[in-house]
Amino acid sequence: MRVTMWCLVLASACAAALVAAEAVRATDTADELLVDRFLSRDEQPLASYTGTRCLEATNQRFNVTGSMRVRVHLSPERGFEWTVLQEQGSGYIRNKVLRKALDGERDMVARGEPARAALSLDNYEMRLEPEDVTGDGLATARLLLVPRRADILLVRGSVLVTDPEADLLEVRGRLSKSPSWWTTRVDVVRTYERVAGVRVPVEMSSTAQVRIAGRSQFRMTSAFEQVNGRATGIAAAACTAKPGA
Repeated sequence: MRVTMWCLVLASACAAALVAAEAVRATDTADELLVDRFLSRDEQPLASYTGTRCLEATNQRFNVTGSMRVRVHLSPERGFEWTVLQEQGSGYIRNKVLRKALDGERDMVARGEPARAALSLDNYEMRLEPEDVTGDGLATARLLLVPRRADILLVRGSVLVTDPEADLLEVRGRLSKSPSWWTTRVDVVRTYERVAGVRVPVEMSSTAQVRIAGRSQFRMTSAFEQVNGRATGIAAAACTAKPGA
């Protein structure tokens, strides 16, 4: 049961990351508030891609770590597909966590469930926090996210956006619903970049507090070699880092 629920956490977070950038229009007014600019961005959806991912998971209490490098492909015709290129570490983590997470993402995409994670007013209440500036001097702001319902695909936390463009950079927070009694909380961070003109998730990490098993960490990085039929010029991902390193 603990493994099943951990897999559900990872699959939910992965699938949610792929669609979280698809914010919908809130109003047709000329309101210049940053929240409205974020919600009204006319973003090109991530309809297809080919690339590589590095997935890593570890449990500190049992001192087990596993990692995989996989080829991934998404298309409207065939859905989400993945193939292992390289793997190492704990066979239990690789087979019972990482593979299960990828299979779970495949199934969730096939059912259309990631749409429940969209950063829209249907799913969230949003309000602006004070403006901030990142270390590289980029003007940014945070929008607080308050889920409208308890859902394992929704996050109670914040969105980091550029100011004044309101371009998505990061989603950070805690899942609004724990997947089971076994998991007391799950904290996630998703980082986004623009590739071939499309906003895509490039890194996702989570820390889950699991009863008996304790603190469990997951990290996934993505390299997109083709997005919506366009070559990106990005090389395949090289996997080196470990969760929590």
